[in-house]
Amino acid sequence: MQNLWLKGGARPARMEAMTAAGTIDADLAAALPEVPADTVVPTEKQSTDAGTLLGEKWAAAVQ
Repeated sequence: MQNLWLKGGARPARMEAMTAAGTIDADLAAALPEVPADTVVPTEKQSTDAGTLLGEKWAAAVQ
């Protein structure tokens, strides 16, 4: 089931365990982009501003 995430271009939550168990689709895993070295976590203000912008733009897009 987790290989479906790979097929969609997403990393499965249990990718390391799948690799260790030999159940991962190696071709799909190899096609994923490199994992960034640093994790970016938005500030509270950035999250709030993004939510506001998304709410405004989404509403306009679906009409």
